[in-house]
Amino acid sequence: MSVGVSEADDFALLGHRDAATRAAAAKSLAKRRRLSPALAVFLRADRDVKVRVAAERSLTRTLEGHEVARLLRSDEPEERVLGADAVLDIGTLTALARDPSPLVREVVAQGSPPVDLLMALAHDSSDDVRLAVARDFRSAREVYEILERDQTERVREEALRRRNWRLEHNDDIAAALGLNLHRILSGESGSARGALTVMISAPHTSLRVRLARQPWIPAETLAQWAHDVEPAVVEAVAGNPSTPVSVLALIMESRWGPDPRIAMANVAMRADVRETAWRFPQGIFRDDVLDLPSELLEVIGTNPLTLPRTLARIAEHAGDTVAAALARNPSTPSSTLEWIAKCHADSTEVARALASNPRSSALVYGVLHATRNHARALAGGRSAPSDVLVALADHEDLMVRRSVALNPRTPDAVVERFVDDIEVRAPYLGAPGAPTFVEPLSWQRRGHAERLIAEDCDAAMLPEPRSALEVAGVLVRAHATSEKVHVASSTVPLEPTFVEGILVRDEAPQVRRSLAGSVYASDRQRSRLADDSDESVRASVARYTCDASVLERLARDPSAQVRGECVHNPIAATGVLRALVARVPNHELAYIAQHSEASADLLADLAGSGSSHTREAVAANGRTPVYSLDALAKAPEVEVRRAVAGNSSASPEALATMVADRSDDVRRLVAAHRSTPGAALETLSLESDFEICLLVALHPRSTPGALKRLSRDGRAAIRQAVALHPSAPEVLWTDLVRDADAGVRELARRHMRSSPTERRRVAADESTPADTLAALAADSAVAVREALASNRRTPVDALVTLSKDADQGVRGLLGGRSGLPRAALEHLAHDPVWRIRRAARKRLR
Repeated sequence: MSVGVSEADDFALLGHRDAATRAAAAKSLAKRRRLSPALAVFLRADRDVKVRVAAERSLTRTLEGHEVARLLRSDEPEERVLGADAVLDIGTLTALARDPSPLVREVVAQGSPPVDLLMALAHDSSDDVRLAVARDFRSAREVYEILERDQTERVREEALRRRNWRLEHNDDIAAALGLNLHRILSGESGSARGALTVMISAPHTSLRVRLARQPWIPAETLAQWAHDVEPAVVEAVAGNPSTPVSVLALIMESRWGPDPRIAMANVAMRADVRETAWRFPQGIFRDDVLDLPSELLEVIGTNPLTLPRTLARIAEHAGDTVAAALARNPSTPSSTLEWIAKCHADSTEVARALASNPRSSALVYGVLHATRNHARALAGGRSAPSDVLVALADHEDLMVRRSVALNPRTPDAVVERFVDDIEVRAPYLGAPGAPTFVEPLSWQRRGHAERLIAEDCDAAMLPEPRSALEVAGVLVRAHATSEKVHVASSTVPLEPTFVEGILVRDEAPQVRRSLAGSVYASDRQRSRLADDSDESVRASVARYTCDASVLERLARDPSAQVRGECVHNPIAATGVLRALVARVPNHELAYIAQHSEASADLLADLAGSGSSHTREAVAANGRTPVYSLDALAKAPEVEVRRAVAGNSSASPEALATMVADRSDDVRRLVAAHRSTPGAALETLSLESDFEICLLVALHPRSTPGALKRLSRDGRAAIRQAVALHPSAPEVLWTDLVRDADAGVRELARRHMRSSPTERRRVAADESTPADTLAALAADSAVAVREALASNRRTPVDALVTLSKDADQGVRGLLGGRSGLPRAALEHLAHDPVWRIRRAARKRLR
């Protein structure tokens, strides 16, 4: 480690007696990224909280559970602030909101807590806490109303500014949904029909598009949406069978609207077109639907609201393009899909459409599989039979095998063959722009299955509501799955009972999973989700639930993923953790060892684990028994020994055994440990490593022998640290004040001021540098100035200063020495003591 001049000063100042100076040096080194982990460990045990906090903030790693618990138990508010900043669970945040320190409560307010906590903090006695609540743009409307009447002007202004910002930029999905639900459920909308008109103000295009496709939407609402600025909304209105013919005519005549064929096809299916036929292009109306142009038949076949008998009639004489449209339609009957498969088996476009339709039967797949040129389409089939997928698992085409591996209907026995196949897991690995991280196949399969479920949910028709309450429910379900995920995980206050009650039953597992992790989910709702059929939902409940009984139940879940998430829950008691030891994979045991609730007995048992990661976590936990740490200090893995050396509970005996460790990192941490015995530090002072020597020079237990050896070190930063050591022998300062480095001399002089005896010795020493002697001329101790007056090497300026000294003895000694400068004699010639005055005048002659 190379050290600059300013850095050498900062390193030495880490041992300064003034806490503010030590904290400033720690911050300076951390800012320049020169505060190593060993130095941070050393400073985290400092007696002053400012230094400890500076050291904690210098660490970029995430705090473990037992470290957060240690900080929260501290008597110092600054350390509790650090712990509160790392807290995520609602129970702990609720407790911290009642902390006596406003600094801690301010951190809680900045963490976007639930509404009930924000409401409580909005009445806090501290202006800074209320200001933090006002600055959170996700605060509830009721919170802003409280803060706008606050007694402090800056809080009122901030609350008003944030609220106006939300009104101007109210494009957040959850906020908009909450506003519409409030209007519907509060009775403002009146009847169900009145509640439907609220949906016109839906701010999101995807929401308006889906609602515009529903046949039960009132005609006046469809008429308004026909003038929407988004073409996709107008296109949805054009295909809705409930859209009035007059509105369809306006859409067809509009130059900026969607493809006019959509409206034409809609009109062509009406029974009352004759009375308005003069307003449409001639020749598009026939007595039989088969007489329509193929482009209109394609549009009719794509519309999921077309009657099944009409779709079957069109399929009898359809070409490949129209047949593909019919094959994609989720309303097409299975018998019609089988007819299309037999008649268009050679068409790749039709095969893809049939494979994407969840209503395709095994007969459809059998026909396509017999053709042997649709392998890619079949491998990704939504309802592909298992025998077809098994047959395609060994296909020569990589993309076919990948589709089989991701297909949710593929048997587990077939999937296991692809788990370690890197080509299947990442077919584009190594290509330009391809990701370097390859997700496990289980994650990819789950994500693919969830995307398929989301597609089905987003395409499904919504039931016609009969009351305002049902309208509100439909409004929630009408959002796209991605939007419902955003709503479920949002911190924007909603109608909790109603919205979460619907989201709990949502078809998409990603929505239910997001709700389980939401700060607004109640224990009752999480309890319902704890019995969810999807293991990822139960895993989210296991991680975030605040109900101990639910957590105990999930700790016995058959899914390893769910049991593994129980380990990460901060409320897991020792009993739950002990039960999980035998039920989780080995790699999860390390998280149990890091848990803040892990007991000493449990940690002692885990210390004998076969996993080095688990033993490392045990060695780092401050609650681990001393006898376990003593045993782990001799572990073969350097990571385990390094964790022991950094554990504040490590015994002096264990630290002494690691002095001779072959790892530099371990020895550095031993030198930084506050319990390291003096004999071990004296051994470490023989090291050549800069950081080890610096830590020994800073260590409060360093012996005089170690400090004496380091005072002769060739690096100025080490000698500076020795000069500041409170236990350094006085004889060392005699050497250090004559050091070649100006910084060492200055620090030694400052430190010497607390020892008049040592200063007298330095003042009498003829080898002391001139600048040091000059500084001693103003010393407060008379004995020091007398010794300086007798020193033959005292510089001229110091002699002149001493000639004006207030003490008669100093001036008398000065007058009797030889080689006194004329300026000093002239001052003494006017001395009030006649003997000194006579001797000086005699020498001036």
